[in-house]
Amino acid sequence: MPHVQYTGSRRTTVGRELIEAITKRGDKAIATARNLSSIEDLKSDSVATLQLEVTASQDELNQRAEEAVKAFGRIDVLVHNAGYMQMGTWEDLTPELLQAQFATNFFGPVNLTRAILPHMRSRNAGTVVFVNSTSRLQHFAGVAAYGASKAALDRFVDGLTREVGPAGIKTLSLDIGAFQSSLILEHKAPSNVPPTEHHGQLMDALVGYLPLVHANPVIDITKLANLFVDLVKGEGVAEGREIPLRLPGGPDDLWKELANEQKDIPQTLPVGPDAFEYVKQLSEYGLRKIEMWEDVIKSANVETRAAQ
Repeated sequence: MPHVQYTGSRRTTVGRELIEAITKRGDKAIATARNLSSIEDLKSDSVATLQLEVTASQDELNQRAEEAVKAFGRIDVLVHNAGYMQMGTWEDLTPELLQAQFATNFFGPVNLTRAILPHMRSRNAGTVVFVNSTSRLQHFAGVAAYGASKAALDRFVDGLTREVGPAGIKTLSLDIGAFQSSLILEHKAPSNVPPTEHHGQLMDALVGYLPLVHANPVIDITKLANLFVDLVKGEGVAEGREIPLRLPGGPDDLWKELANEQKDIPQTLPVGPDAFEYVKQLSEYGLRKIEMWEDVIKSANVETRAAQ
């Protein structure tokens, strides 16, 4: 049976590529955008369009979820792709700017997921996909608020996976590397970032650097869109593998999970050669660090436990 995918923020190039990848597999898509006119050209027998503001109230998101379900009768996959990068240092960003960053990048996905879960629970099936970033692991000066919002989203996904897994609902979070994205070109600086007293040189360098990242991507967005669909459907590069219903819950479960790692898709998956190298280096560094500090790390153990 064809999948029905409810996708967020579809006016971007990546969003349009994803819609095309979904429909080419014979599936249906519900494309959303804050401005409905920006995606009306996508509308077809296989694509429904829906106005959606991810920072809307829970009641409005619940209503949008009901409208989305009515479009094709069900929703198999929810894809979270809304987000923006707020530039500015911690010293200079106002509480309002920080709250807006988290409203879109964290609370929006949380609330929209909450809106769609009753439908997925009623069917004992569904997949929620989160487009995350390696920025959750590496916080660059000047855009750390963005990284913090993505780190919060990662912790949410971890907890959600354990809670909804027993209901047959799967989650998948993708840490995406560098690709051509309006997220970079439409960053919220410097126009709405207060003047900085201490970080002018840093911010000037960032404003000049981000367009270079956009101009020199390491990820092909067409391949990225097809990878999304492969992972969800277990086709192509993901053939024979499944997204696990939950993460390991303890040391014993962890070893069992590692034994099955070749057949299961990790709940969090880095995407792109830059993401692979960074996560690999970070993991190796973390292992070296705890080994070097093992005696200190274990020095606060309760003696009776240490003797066991």
